Amino acid sequence: MAKFNDSFAFSGTIGDLVGCNGPFGFYVRSRPRKSTKPPSVKQLAAREKMKTVMDFLSPLRELIHLGFASPYGQHNKTDAMNRAVSHVYHNALGGEYPHFEIDPSNVRLSQGTLKGLDVDGIGVDGDQLRLRWGPDADRKGAFNDDQVYLVAYNFTGRFAAIAAGYRIAGNMGLDVAPEPVGSRLLVYVCVGDQGDKRFSNSQFLGTIER
Repeated sequence: MAKFNDSFAFSGTIGDLVGCNGPFGFYVRSRPRKSTKPPSVKQLAAREKMKTVMDFLSPLRELIHLGFASPYGQHNKTDAMNRAVSHVYHNALGGEYPHFEIDPSNVRLSQGTLKGLDVDGIGVDGDQLRLRWGPDADRKGAFNDDQVYLVAYNFTGRFAAIAAGYRIAGNMGLDVAPEPVGSRLLVYVCVGDQGDKRFSNSQFLGTIER
């Protein structure tokens, strides 16, 4: 429904016209119409690429909202997700339409200048995913109370488990009991400072079997 503002201007729609108030005053534009043309192969490919990226990253939103917001000094979830999507789209997406795939080693869940981990070992012990690293709290860019985030991601089941510990500990575990035996888990780790204001670039530690 249109609303008249004065003798000539209106806001809303009248037939195929849309009235708008812009920075330079009132103007009228044509009402957008849904195209009846079938999408081209290029358009279909672009849509499938974005779907592939979003399907991969969606279960990891919780960490992405922290890890990609902090380097820019603002915790905006939409902007953080957009940055992660852009990185994967340009660096980790391969294949040809309609079969696109993600290279997990080139995915980033966080980005920043904080020092990452010097990983000593990783493996599954019963229902626990165990990670060991050198604390390195005496080196530049590493602090005792840095938060270590360990991620086990079952891409097939679209489920991600996340645990947090302290850099100074040098080891931590993540309960993977909910994952069926035989599941293949993508393992990532990243580090944030106290308050999650700074992050390291995330590290892909490989694929393990539950």
